Amino acid sequence: MWSRLQTEQPDLLPCLECLLVKMTDEIAKSQASYRTLEKAMRTKMTAHEEEMRRLYEEMEAQVRAERMQVLAEQRAREKQLRLEMEREIREKEKLCHELMSNHEAVS
Repeated sequence: MWSRLQTEQPDLLPCLECLLVKMTDEIAKSQASYRTLEKAMRTKMTAHEEEMRRLYEEMEAQVRAERMQVLAEQRAREKQLRLEMEREIREKEKLCHELMSNHEAVS
C-alpha cells in the first residue's frame, strides 16, 4: 500500500503517515487504559476477596462463641437440675428415715 501510494499519489503520504501515527498513539492509549482498568479490577477483586474472607472468619468466630455460650448455659441448667434432684433425694431419704423411726417406735 505504501509503495503504491508513493508512486501513484505521493502527496498523500504525509496524511497517511499522520494517520498511522495517530492510530498508533490511540492504540497505545487504549492499551494503557486497558492495563489501568485491569489493574484496578484486580485490586478490587483482591479487596473483595479479603473482605469476604474476613467476614467468613468473623462469622465462624461468632458461631463458635454462640455454640460455646449455648453449651455453657446447658451445663449450668444440667448442674442446677442435678443439685435439685440431689436435694430432693436427701429430703426423701430423711422422710423415709423418719417414717421408719416412727414405724419402729409404734411397733
